[in-house]
Amino acid sequence: MYTLVCTAQGKTLKDSNSQQVKTFLSLDDAEHLMKKLNANTTPSHTWSIHKIETSNL
Repeated sequence: MYTLVCTAQGKTLKDSNSQQVKTFLSLDDAEHLMKKLNANTTPSHTWSIHKIETSNL
């Protein structure tokens, strides 16, 4: 699984104003939304993909 994280001036933002889900099973889906978000934000705010480690419980 993958999630999108926004960083601003080198700091990770904990909250998002967006109502869109930012957790994905597909890397392609995560990349698609990341590109859209980065196209509509200031250069000081950047979205990136982080892999979520899952364990078999």
